[in-house]
Parts: sequence; C-alpha cells; structure tokens
Amino acid sequence: MATGSKKIMAGLTGGAGSGKSTAAKYFRELGARVIDADRMGHAMLKPGSPCHRQVIKAFGPSIVTGNRINRKLLGKIVFGSKRELEKLNRIVHPYILTNIKNKIEKIKNGGFKGLLIIDAALIVPWGLQKKLDLLIVVDSPVKNRLERLAAKGIPLSQARRIMAFQLPDSKLKREADIIVANDGSLSGLKKKVKMVHDYLLSQS
Repeated sequence: MATGSKKIMAGLTGGAGSGKSTAAKYFRELGARVIDADRMGHAMLKPGSPCHRQVIKAFGPSIVTGNRINRKLLGKIVFGSKRELEKLNRIVHPYILTNIKNKIEKIKNGGFKGLLIIDAALIVPWGLQKKLDLLIVVDSPVKNRLERLAAKGIPLSQARRIMAFQLPDSKLKREADIIVANDGSLSGLKKKVKMVHDYLLSQS
C-alpha cells in the first residue's frame, strides 16, 4: 500500500448495526492503522482490568459467570435503562478515552505516516472529532441495522432500545466530513471504503 507523506487521523463512527466495524475491518485490510474502541471496552470488562471490580460492585454479582462479567447479562441491564447505561459509561469511558489518547500519542511519536482510523461509536458524544482531522460516518437504513443486530442474536426490542439510547443519525451526519452509505452489499461497502481510503491518501 502506498502511504501518504503525512499522518491523517480520521474518526469512524455510526449507530448500532450500521456496519461501522465492518468498514473498520476493510480500512485495516487496505493498510490503515485502526484503534478499536469497542475492543478496548470489552477488554475493560475482563478480570484484572481497572474496571472489572468497579463494574461488579456497581451492578452486583448476578452479572458474573465464573469469574468473568457476562456481557449479555450486563447488556440486558444497561440497555433496559438509560440510567444504568450512564452508570456503566461513567466507569468505563474515562479508561477508554485515556487508552485512545495514549495510543494516538504512541503512534504520533513513532513517526507513523498514512491513515489512522479511530473506530468508536461514541466519538461525537465524547467530542473527540474536534481533535481529529476528519470524521467518517457509516450510515445505514434502520431496517438493515435491525437485521444485522438480529443476526448477532440481539432481540428486536433490545436492538430498538440500543438505537434509541444512541445519538440520532441526523446529529452524527451533521458532524460528518464524509458519509459512507451502507445500504447495499458487503462488496459495495468494501468498494466505498476503498474509495474513501484512496481519496484521503491522495490528499496527504
């Protein structure tokens, strides 16, 4: 892959089921560096992480299977109540943001040149887009998003609650520099990601 002469930091976001993570995978396959906030969030719930004990203390032992937090059980609690979701976010998000910033600094100091993607659902609520060069939003019809979430085993009622707790698509798109419409096939999304990737590198 040809890299640009400078580093471009791009946020990548989208609502639940939009295909954001799939787009991130395609950017990675094209050679972009990807910082994955979702993976960080999952890691924060593992035994030994800074958040593990705090989350169990906040939500009780019923969310624990063995010595691990059962993410499905926790998800039922936090996506059943905005108050509970906000409680979880107050514990986990400061650690995720610190990790993202540390990774960005490490990549900067390493002299990286090319495309750096920060893949996170909460870029806009965090205001992180203001510290990046641009924001890419993956947009998809609600019907398609619900189908993707159902394929992951998420019941329709829970999927709708998850989407209701997120920022409306209209707000995400207002912050976007580039909107990728994911309203077709995976091959179509892959082509669009390549177009964005190639365009951004051509600008560097």
